[in-house]
Amino acid sequence: MKEGTVFCFEEYIAGKLLRKSVVYTRVSPNEHIEFAPTSVLLKLFLPRMIFRLEPESDGCRFTAEIHLRIGPLGRRANRKELDAVRHHMRAEGVNIKRILEERGTA
Repeated sequence: MKEGTVFCFEEYIAGKLLRKSVVYTRVSPNEHIEFAPTSVLLKLFLPRMIFRLEPESDGCRFTAEIHLRIGPLGRRANRKELDAVRHHMRAEGVNIKRILEERGTA
């Protein structure tokens, strides 16, 4: 994984299969991964996503951030979808944290 690499994947969010493509914009191994959608239109509303790893005595702290530009009306209109994304990101964070701690890379 390095900066500039494009990554395509599929995931289910709120029961819908979504196909996504992102580019890694900043990578610090075992510390920080930042990426953005490859779609120019989507990038207007979702400029970046960040995964952070911080070492702790019993493992690591994993933080996932999604930066959105949709404003209060967009949040209200898309409440269900945003709640589904939060739930999905929380579950993915737990999985990634577990995998990294089991491998001893965090």
